Amino acid sequence: MVRTETRQDRRPLATRGNRASRAGRGPTRDPADDPGIQNHQSYSASAGDWVTIPVPPMNRNLRTLTLLVLPACVSLALAQSPPIAYTGAHIIPIAGAEIPDGVLVIQNGKIVTVGATGAVNIPAGARVVDAKSKVIMPGIVDSHSHIGEPEGGDASSPIQPDVRVLDSINVRDAHFDKARAGGVTTANVMPGSGHLSSGQTLYLKLRKGNTIEDLLIKLPDGSIAGGL
Repeated sequence: MVRTETRQDRRPLATRGNRASRAGRGPTRDPADDPGIQNHQSYSASAGDWVTIPVPPMNRNLRTLTLLVLPACVSLALAQSPPIAYTGAHIIPIAGAEIPDGVLVIQNGKIVTVGATGAVNIPAGARVVDAKSKVIMPGIVDSHSHIGEPEGGDASSPIQPDVRVLDSINVRDAHFDKARAGGVTTANVMPGSGHLSSGQTLYLKLRKGNTIEDLLIKLPDGSIAGGL
C-alpha cells in the first residue's frame, strides 16, 4: 500500500532528521534538500520508508508566471475584438433625425459611431454587415407586460402583495421570442393588473436564456429590479 502527501519544510538543514514513527504509517523522514523546496513523499510498506521526490522551485515559478500571463492575454484579446459595421441601414437614433442610409459601428458591445453613409469612417479590420432594407432602432421598453405565463395574481384576492413573478415565470415561453421579434428588449412583467395590488413585478432584459437568472436586471446594490 502507498500513501502520498505534499508538504513544505523550511527548517534549517541542521534541524532536520528522523522523527517518531506515525502510528500505522511507518517511519517518516525529512528530505535533505534545500529549504523552501516543496516535496512529494510516497510511503511504501514493502520498503518500510518514505521516498521523497523534490519539486524544483522553477516549476512553481513557471506556474505563477502562467497565472499572470494568461489573464493579461485574455484581457488583450477582449480589448482588441474587431468592430462590426452595419452599413446601408435605415437608422432611427435615440435623438435627432432618422438616417435613411446610415452606418452603425459597434465594438465590445457598445455603439462607437453612427451617422450617414460617407460621413462615418469604418475602422480598419472591421467586419462589415450589409444591412440594406433593414431598420436599426433602439430597443423598445414594454412597461406593462404579462409575457412568460405569470398569470394568477388576480385569481383569489384583490390585494396580494406577496405574489411574485420571480416564482412563476417561464423564460422559455414562446411570447419572449415574439416580443424580441417585435423589437422589445426590456419588459416590466406583472403577475396581474386587475385589482388594487396583484403582486410584485419583475424587470427583465429579453436575452436568450434558459433560467430566470439569464434575464434578470440587477441594481447597483445587487438586488433584483422590480416593482409592486
